[in-house]
Amino acid sequence: MKTALLTGAAAVFAACTLAGSALAEQTPLSRLEAFNCQKTAVHEGQTIDLTGATMTFSDDFDTPDIARDGGRGKWYTSVHGGFGGARFLDYRKDDDTFQFRDGMLTIRMQNRDGRWTSGLIQSVDSHGQGFAQTYGYFEMRARLPQGASNWPAFWLKTVNQFTAPSETRTEIDVFEGYGGGDPNGFHFSVHLWPAEKPDPSNVVTKHWGKSCYRKIPDGLFDGQFHQFGIRTTPDWVIVYFDRQEIMRFESLPEFQKPMFILANLAYSSAEKRTDMTPSDMVIDYIKVWTLPDDPTQSPNP
Repeated sequence: MKTALLTGAAAVFAACTLAGSALAEQTPLSRLEAFNCQKTAVHEGQTIDLTGATMTFSDDFDTPDIARDGGRGKWYTSVHGGFGGARFLDYRKDDDTFQFRDGMLTIRMQNRDGRWTSGLIQSVDSHGQGFAQTYGYFEMRARLPQGASNWPAFWLKTVNQFTAPSETRTEIDVFEGYGGGDPNGFHFSVHLWPAEKPDPSNVVTKHWGKSCYRKIPDGLFDGQFHQFGIRTTPDWVIVYFDRQEIMRFESLPEFQKPMFILANLAYSSAEKRTDMTPSDMVIDYIKVWTLPDDPTQSPNP
């Protein structure tokens, strides 16, 4: 997950300036330097066509299916390290951080005795066991909490983070929102992270990332449910809002590996919060499909 945007950075994103982070000077970087975002006008993009698609993962959150690391479930908690100003808690039936009601999951961020807590779910554990997929369409339908410090996100990471420490790791932030400073801004980012045990042949020896921004005229924090989706193919990474394309990047070889799902409500320390009212991110469902023209899938090891 990328660091929260600082005050004033939204103006840079508004011009859709693509930002790259430090790269290893000694490596051939032409393919990364040329990596650009192609934007599609909101409400004028192509609608995703799921005709003939096969659903490979689905959670309508009718009942809890969340385990701690090493357990068995569709989701795992407290596997990913913390970020932001709130501590991510494990799922417990007697705690209200994760609430299951009316076929929806509510992730609650709240202040407990002066300290903020919240939740993150992901579809594999620290051994890489669970759901992951290389190509297809990943989607979350959710209602976002408006107000300063609310930092909801839906994102993907490659399983090799846990299974292949000598490989470059990929992160695709399908969507990040900032409920206080930029309630109309759709922030999308891609990252390559160096291997934990680098192989000399790795191209990326330092973190690399680029972002793209799209302003949503009617806003993302409007109290309504919206669909946040991404399609990954051998050629493209395509981003959708309410199933309409809004931007795309060319795919990189590092993106073409099994990827798992993460969803969370974090606390953005860059946005000053002045109240102690709990914030709720309500997720209706998270689903994944393979499309008829996707390459043959390999099961997650």
